[in-house]
Amino acid sequence: MGVAKRIIAVEEGLRPVRLALEREGYEVIGTGADEWKSADAIVLTGGSEDMLNFQEPGTVAPIITASGKTPDEILAELKERLP
Repeated sequence: MGVAKRIIAVEEGLRPVRLALEREGYEVIGTGADEWKSADAIVLTGGSEDMLNFQEPGTVAPIITASGKTPDEILAELKERLP
């Protein structure tokens, strides 16, 4: 049946990243409420980790800061950091 899709939470305002991830077959969700808790990785605009409480203990998903990176660079980082 194939490999299960990885779920990536993407902060609002990162439409090019969202589109690139979807094109590569990732399932993309938002970062609102507790939605991000089911994600395999989280992509943020930058500087908002504390505001969104992503630094709380028990958060094991890698957090990628999109600031200064192209969608392709973010994709490469995801592939490197996800097991």
